[in-house]
Order: sequence, then C-alpha cells, then structure tokens
Amino acid sequence: MMNSRKNNRTPHASKLREFINSFRQLMFPKEFRIAAPIWPPGYLELITNMIKQLEVELTSKGEEKDKKLEEALPDKTGLLADIATGLWRTRKNIVEEGADTPKDGMEKAFRHVQSVFDVLETAEMQIKDHTGEKWADGRLINVVAFQPMPELTEEIIIETIKPSIFFKDQHIQKAQVIVGTPPEND
Repeated sequence: MMNSRKNNRTPHASKLREFINSFRQLMFPKEFRIAAPIWPPGYLELITNMIKQLEVELTSKGEEKDKKLEEALPDKTGLLADIATGLWRTRKNIVEEGADTPKDGMEKAFRHVQSVFDVLETAEMQIKDHTGEKWADGRLINVVAFQPMPELTEEIIIETIKPSIFFKDQHIQKAQVIVGTPPEND
C-alpha cells in the first residue's frame, strides 16, 4: 500500500517536499544551513539497483550459512544430547518424584531449569523419559538390565538412566532403561 502511494505522487508533491525541507533549514543560522543535494539523472535508479543486488547477495550468503549449519549438525548432535541429558538429570533432582513441582528450596533453580527446557522445546528438541511405560521389543531403547519385581504383572520400564532425545524429529540419542519384569511362573 505504501508503494502505491509513492508511485502516485504528483510533481506538486515533490515541490512541496523540497519547500518543506528548505523551510526546515530556516530554523538554523545561515552559516549552518545545508543546501539540498542535486542528484544527477539516473542516480536514484543506480542506488536502488545496487541495494537490490546487495539484498540478493546477503540472502544467498544466509542460505549458504544455513547449509553449513545443517552439514555441521551431525557433528554436534552428541554434544546437544549430552547437554540435554545433563539438564534432564538436573531437573529430576530438583523435582518431587512423581510430580512436576519443585522440592522445597529448589523453586528458583527449577524456574531456571524449566526456562532452558522451554528454549529447547522451542528449538524443536524433545527429551523423553520412558519411566512407567510398558516395555516392548523393537523400540529404539537400550535395556541396561531386566529386574524381576514380584508386584508386576507385565514388563514396565522402572527407571530411565538416559532419556531418548529428538532434534527436529530426528532421533539423536537412544534411551537407556531398566525394565522391571514379573516373576517367572514355574
């Protein structure tokens, strides 16, 4: 909308603009007044074309930078996974077991840790704790141990040692878990 108004200006509008600009100069003492620049013909188009070329170059350089980042990402996924795992463990130590509320005296630390979790979520990183889920073979989870538990009737993940981590829907870390098993019937 703004461009259509600029294109529809009349010669009178440019004269009015020149008059207003020269009038502003009258507010200053004569020795400080600046004469309006006189642009050679075609100069404005030349500057406009140069700006457009610069925009194209900057856009292509930005795309190249994104490609380089994507190429470097596989090298950094291990680091991202380690950071996310450390953050997940810290959160587990701050939060009441089985709840999403901080332990007494840990409210401030919880807020900071939670804010980092929110940032990771915004960056499309998911940290998945599998504790309490039913166990099934074929999942992208490493079982560290099977522990017989008399109170269980089916195989359940009783502890997550390392969480599953996904970045932009790409699996970057397999979970490590302990699976509780029901007692064997002889």
